[in-house]
Amino acid sequence: MKMLFDVFPVILFFIAFKLVPVKFAAADLRRTIIDEARSAGSTQDDRIRRAIMSKAEDLRIPLDDKDLKIVRRHDSIRIEAEYVVPVEFPGYTFNWKQRHTAENPLF
Repeated sequence: MKMLFDVFPVILFFIAFKLVPVKFAAADLRRTIIDEARSAGSTQDDRIRRAIMSKAEDLRIPLDDKDLKIVRRHDSIRIEAEYVVPVEFPGYTFNWKQRHTAENPLF
């Protein structure tokens, strides 16, 4: 039983070591999507798409162009990104699904 208590913190640290960087990258991309939605009134959709895709590439996030949706209406914009990040563990790959949405009025 003591061995279990000795190994458990190591296992938790290893899991956190693998998941925390993915979570930080996802939060960074989410912030970019929100910022792009806020400035969409003066920006074309193709520039928004390029900015988000470039940020995803910088963060090594597997976002495909088809998984990024930009819907502009006469008074608002909605940006959605949906992707899966594979997180490798010994003997197992955890596919962490991420979805970010931002919607803002256009001025």
